[in-house]
Amino acid sequence: MTDHEKSIYIIDMFGISAEKIAEIVGKSQSTVYDKLRQRKSNKFITDDFNKLKSYCLSSLKSISEL
Repeated sequence: MTDHEKSIYIIDMFGISAEKIAEIVGKSQSTVYDKLRQRKSNKFITDDFNKLKSYCLSSLKSISEL
């Protein structure tokens, strides 16, 4: 799987909104929409994937500590 495919998998699995994705990866919402739709060859890169992964893992850690 590419980093783009992994990112899409995480987004789908956790149901993360485009607004939240933009906040996590530090990009504008329009850029995130382009990446989600792969417009203009925009794709999620390794840095985006790592930020999404870290966000989800920290969320899961918070849940496990309840």
